[in-house]
Amino acid sequence: MSEFAKLNSRWPKILMGLAVAAAAGFLFSWLRTPLPWMIGPLVSLGIANLCGLGLDILPYGRQAGQLCIGTSVGLYFTPPVLAALLGSAGWILGGGTAVMLIAACSGLLLSKISGIDRTSCFFATVPGGAAEMTILAQRYGGSIPAVAIAQSVRVALLVLIIPTVLTYAGFAAIDREAARVVHAVVPGGLVMLLSLSALAACGFMLFKLQNPWMMGPLIASAALTACGLDLSGVPREMSNAGQMLLGAALGSRFEREFFLRNRFFIPFALLNAGFLIIACAALAFAFAWLSGLALDTLMVGLAPGGIAEMSITAQALNLGVATVTAFQFVRIVLANFASPILFRLMQKIGGGESSGGNNAPGAG
Repeated sequence: MSEFAKLNSRWPKILMGLAVAAAAGFLFSWLRTPLPWMIGPLVSLGIANLCGLGLDILPYGRQAGQLCIGTSVGLYFTPPVLAALLGSAGWILGGGTAVMLIAACSGLLLSKISGIDRTSCFFATVPGGAAEMTILAQRYGGSIPAVAIAQSVRVALLVLIIPTVLTYAGFAAIDREAARVVHAVVPGGLVMLLSLSALAACGFMLFKLQNPWMMGPLIASAALTACGLDLSGVPREMSNAGQMLLGAALGSRFEREFFLRNRFFIPFALLNAGFLIIACAALAFAFAWLSGLALDTLMVGLAPGGIAEMSITAQALNLGVATVTAFQFVRIVLANFASPILFRLMQKIGGGESSGGNNAPGAG
């Protein structure tokens, strides 16, 4: 709604932000770091904005990046892969439920150690998307800064840690599912594919569904692929551009003034993010042992991050992209539709505490 607000005065910061993001992407790619086109822009814009430069991103740049990534990820949902996913449906649903319960416990722990109200801490730890959880927290009277900081810090840490750990610890290896998926780029078919993806995103927006620019293209592309309609692949350059836009959007959240105002909460947010990441990694080890699914795929699939970021990670590391996406998709749905129910249950168990507006970060 405010994407084009004060656009004329923002253009210098937008162009500078794009230049910094692109340069960082090229540099990290030259250095052969994991996920260079996402991590490079994330790190560079994050540092620049924490230093007070106030770099901006393109209007609807994040949405354009999500459209590219969602369309690309949907191409992995071939009929054989879908059949394999149906065989793992129980583990996928169980994984999403387990991560939600871990997040709820993490929220209680965060409230205890930080002194912030349970409402804010619950929605700060539920991995259902920063924007979506902020809206839910506001509805129930939580602290928006606490939720925004915790969600942004956790996703940024995951993007930095997971690809690096899996790559240099020797976990990441070529997965059979990923290796089989090869789609030739057909210009006319690509235009049609992207048009259908954009149409699906608009449909999601019309019906006010969550995360429309990722979920709409993902479902549209996956449905076409599952029906055997191979319109086109997504060029690597377009995928890199999508990663750059998403990484830049993540980095742009780290505004100096906002973080300075709420600086006392940041150490607690970091501790909470570390706890969630470690707990979900332990869950992945348990699921790998019990289910026989690949550990590296489960590490990304059960990670408490965003579906776009984790799907990109799976793509970059040649893991089971469809499996990771299925785990993330189910968890996102549970987070957005079941979290209010879980929240009310938690409030009853905890004695019905509501938000504590004065406990918000930076208050007083």
